[in-house]
Amino acid sequence: NIPTGVAIGYGGVWVLNAPDLFFMREKDGKEISREVVVTGFGRTDTHELPNSLTWGPDGWLYGLNGVFNQSRVRSNHGREYRFNCALWRVHPRTREFQIVCEGTSNPYGIAWDTGGGAIVEACHWANDHLFHFVETGQY
Repeated sequence: NIPTGVAIGYGGVWVLNAPDLFFMREKDGKEISREVVVTGFGRTDTHELPNSLTWGPDGWLYGLNGVFNQSRVRSNHGREYRFNCALWRVHPRTREFQIVCEGTSNPYGIAWDTGGGAIVEACHWANDHLFHFVETGQY
């Protein structure tokens, strides 16, 4: 087990621990429920595990995935998404999963600019380390 992302919201704790993204509830310090929201994140390379759970300005929960971890994420709606390096998101109420954009190498870290755009830090082969990601982009 290598948890690589934690976020608090919607009455529980979101934990990213490949291959799963969990939503957990607790009471009095003890876990009372655990839901697998999506599963299938790659875990071949521990340097590039899915990571960086971050709430976006649109209310979705965002995360990143590294280039050498081929993922076959299955949403609770039955659709399968095949990707490696990507910015992805999950809707906290509907549990819908989406790929926002793909590319770079080893992304770790998401921040948001004042316009709601994603700024992503990545260890990239081209020596560019900060990227302004836009939906459907390829980097």
